[in-house]
Amino acid sequence: MDGTIAALSKLVDYGIDEVTAAATYYMAETYSNFSRSLLESERPADLKPEDLEEFKNKLDEAAFPFEEKTIKVHEKNMELLHAGVFNS
Repeated sequence: MDGTIAALSKLVDYGIDEVTAAATYYMAETYSNFSRSLLESERPADLKPEDLEEFKNKLDEAAFPFEEKTIKVHEKNMELLHAGVFNS
């Protein structure tokens, strides 16, 4: 994930509006996919119900910052859209 975000950030640095729009979209999707993967990850089979609940809560906590990043990056794309920058 870090490598993908770094590569997409380099594309943003080019300063070409259409490239920036696409790169930020894919950054947001990368964060979203990682968050979803955490939430949908396999649970240890040998956990007691209360431990399983705690495990799920910790996954929620770990996924939350990536959900926040997803939102912030999509908000940036909305700013670009309102400025008339978009592509297919």
